[in-house]
Amino acid sequence: MRPAAAFSRPHNSRLCAFPPVIATTDKEIEYLVRRFTLEKGFAVAGDLDANDHPVASGVDPSRFGYDLPVIYVPEIEPLKEHFDAVLVRADGINFTALGIRKYDGRGIAETLSRDHLIEIGEACLRYTGKSSGAKMPVFLNVLEVHPNEPRPEAVEQLNTLRHELATDKKKVFVSAYSVGWRSGTVLIRTGRWTVSRGRARYLRRILKATDEPEHRMVERVESAGLNLSLVLVGALAGVALALAFRFLLATLGAESGQLYGLADYLGGFTSVGIAVFARRIRAASAVQAVLAAVCYSLLFYGGLVFAFGAPFSFWMVLNTLVFTLTGFYIGAESEMA
Repeated sequence: MRPAAAFSRPHNSRLCAFPPVIATTDKEIEYLVRRFTLEKGFAVAGDLDANDHPVASGVDPSRFGYDLPVIYVPEIEPLKEHFDAVLVRADGINFTALGIRKYDGRGIAETLSRDHLIEIGEACLRYTGKSSGAKMPVFLNVLEVHPNEPRPEAVEQLNTLRHELATDKKKVFVSAYSVGWRSGTVLIRTGRWTVSRGRARYLRRILKATDEPEHRMVERVESAGLNLSLVLVGALAGVALALAFRFLLATLGAESGQLYGLADYLGGFTSVGIAVFARRIRAASAVQAVLAAVCYSLLFYGGLVFAFGAPFSFWMVLNTLVFTLTGFYIGAESEMA
């Protein structure tokens, strides 16, 4: 897979490998492309020009006020004929493709089958890595944008494309979203996967701000890096909650070590939750969560040992490791949603 053109504006060169794709000027499609490329780290799935450079496909880069990221993935090519725009996010571990199509009376499911989607997803498994020793799946997201409230029959038809990982051993997850542009509706039938539900919440939020100027989106993204003050607030809130819970247990005469351990976990995950979910743009959330978990552990266990005279134990180290690893996972999932 060729790397994304790191926010470098592609030039208009002759395509050498694929037929030309008419760039959409549809405001709904362009708006969603702006949001996902700016706020979610996606790149436009492009073609190769005569100089072997990736160029945007499906959208016109000159209509964007920032350098549109472009990536070339040959396995994604079959999706382009079915969607107005195809976006890709790949970080070496996770791989997500997002197809956006405006509903014109004919649904995506009339031209694209679930089996074909799974076949494309399986071809992209070469781009996913491993997490905790397990091969990560490919995520395919299908967005069908309706002008108003999606009709029930159109929603049911789109849902035939869904593929739940829990149903078999295939490493491809397909989610389908029916989006009502004017109504702000996002309909999705979800299973246990939090990424799908998180994506739906994100879509509902951005549909409420479709008139936001592009320059404000760019400004917010540029200021959405690490927020150390939020890390500190989360850590202090977690410490306060854990100490309050421990004090309550001691007042009630509780002696179970598991209950006191629960207090530690409650504080740790509170600190991570605040550091991650208080951010509207989830860029750098994995790093933010790790810093919050480490900061909480140092303040909390350091306070227990040095301020309250508690003996240092192996469980303090183990809990710190659990908070850190879990925080990284929560942050990474948050960035994907």
